[in-house]
Amino acid sequence: MPIVALVGPRQVGKTTLAFQIAGSDVKKKTSYLDLKLDSGLSKLDDPETYLRRFDNQLLMIDVVQRKPDLFR
Repeated sequence: MPIVALVGPRQVGKTTLAFQIAGSDVKKKTSYLDLKLDSGLSKLDDPETYLRRFDNQLLMIDVVQRKPDLFR
């Protein structure tokens, strides 16, 4: 499964850029998960089960550094 990471300092527009890219030429359904929120973070208690539902979709995960064990 291909992964792209947008990295940079806080508040420089990474999320805005991701939404712009997703809205341009991406022809897949797009979903957004915000890990700033505890409710978003708790969805990844069982990451394999949760992420499986996004097969063949674009999933944007914001503030992914709150879940460092996601990319072992």
